[in-house]
Amino acid sequence: MPSKDTAGEERFRLVVEYSPIAMLLVNGAGMIEMVNSAAESLFGYTRTELFGQSVDILVPEALRVHHHGHRLEFAAAPRQRAINLRRELYAQHKNESQFPVEIGLNPIGTEDGIVVLTSIIDLSARRQSEQMGRHYASIIGTSEDAIISKTMDGIIASWNPAAERIFGYSESEAIGKPIAMLFPPDRLAEEADLMERLARGERIARYDTVRVRKDGSLVHVSVTLSPIADGFGNVVRASKLAHEITERKSIEKDLWERTAVLRAFADSAPTSIAMFDREMRYLAASRQWHDDLGLGDRNIVGLSHDELFPNFPERQKEVYRRCLAGATERSEEDYFVREDGTGMWLRWEVRPWSYPDGVLGGILIWTQDITVSKTINDEVRRIAFNDPLTNLPNRRLLMDRLKHAMVSSERTGRKGAVLLVDLDHFKQVNDTLGHDAGDSLLQQVATRLSSSVRACDTVARLGGDEFVVVLESLHGKSQTARAEALQIGQTILGKLSQPFNLASRDHRCTASIGAALFGEQKQSEDEMLKRADLALYLAKAEGRNTVHFAEA
Repeated sequence: MPSKDTAGEERFRLVVEYSPIAMLLVNGAGMIEMVNSAAESLFGYTRTELFGQSVDILVPEALRVHHHGHRLEFAAAPRQRAINLRRELYAQHKNESQFPVEIGLNPIGTEDGIVVLTSIIDLSARRQSEQMGRHYASIIGTSEDAIISKTMDGIIASWNPAAERIFGYSESEAIGKPIAMLFPPDRLAEEADLMERLARGERIARYDTVRVRKDGSLVHVSVTLSPIADGFGNVVRASKLAHEITERKSIEKDLWERTAVLRAFADSAPTSIAMFDREMRYLAASRQWHDDLGLGDRNIVGLSHDELFPNFPERQKEVYRRCLAGATERSEEDYFVREDGTGMWLRWEVRPWSYPDGVLGGILIWTQDITVSKTINDEVRRIAFNDPLTNLPNRRLLMDRLKHAMVSSERTGRKGAVLLVDLDHFKQVNDTLGHDAGDSLLQQVATRLSSSVRACDTVARLGGDEFVVVLESLHGKSQTARAEALQIGQTILGKLSQPFNLASRDHRCTASIGAALFGEQKQSEDEMLKRADLALYLAKAEGRNTVHFAEA
């Protein structure tokens, strides 16, 4: 058996090895003694290549003298340095490429002196994200079109320089004011109509209208309105792009010639989007697209969609083919499996895009990850159709299952049965042991009932101490089906007669079962339950702990 120290060292080694952060263990002489998998991936070396090497091998040559001085200074007064101090340095890959990093240092005392556990984070993605943010901010700030966002109450939330030029209000004068101040009196009803459409999630494209400048003059604009949804799909804001129609043709031509791909990209929803040519090669893809589909930082421009997802479903490829022929298609809920095998639920839309001369250029695919909202909706559905105490189907779901079972019986000719199970003297449990014990008994009964029936059968709780078992696919002959149902009923009685653990002691309980076959004559679900209830009454009258069948 390994010693406690040996076990601790092994746990430390495993923590370091499987950390997603690149880690090195460097001794006082600056030599590498340990390398984890993330460091191999980050620097391109194998751990065999790095063991025993000076840590300087990972530092750009021009910075090594400077780094050596820092290392000596740290060795003289070693102290922990957190990784999130925003001190950006540079590291060197095996292929001699350089990249920005952030480094954390954690000195560890050993018998052989101080060693330093070094954590390294690649900042390339952060730099790219910040650059992209500045890029988009620059686009909005230099756009010749007014770009405005507003709350669903119609209050202006953002206002770019072009909006000030077109409408005459400065940013401070506009933000926090109602958007209705831009509407002529005879067009105030427009705002209510537009907001109602946006609240339904509708996107309103190139809507020609008239607005009022600060000086009271009218300006003709073409407006595009888009709903902005939160993570649960609720529309919380709206974005507005207003373009002066008098300059539309010249601006469209100039804007398209300078940023054709960016314009088509920006015309779609901003959550997750990719743009393809007619051969389904990537022209552009958002950061969110990379994240949602597990593509990381891979450069995919020019690659075929089939190259990235060779196992993509044929049904989805057919959607793309139809959209490349001019169709627009969407789905409110679809399941997608990433290349790493993990799954997600998506809402998506696919639409064609065209050049200014009308020639089809390819398609745009917009997706939104709805996994969280779907999970919540599924849980709401579970609560609506399941008993909260036992998690069995409640009466609403039971009636649906019973209806389907009776329809199936008519179609196949096989009989079915309803068993109404009622615990004998259940009230005494609540009165003597308390309601918590009563709840525990009901939960244990639910478990035993579920284990007594077949996979095709349904166990539900009506309420109180009443349970219902719906048996499907019994024999086509009534006598045989009755015998099958009776055998299952007796199995249930046998399991329920075994001791239950309540309040840390054994408690014995029996049950009475009223049974009724279906498939012999046309009956409703309510009639079936009434027949089983009458049979239950007779089972109790016969002394309880028995199964009584209703007459046909």
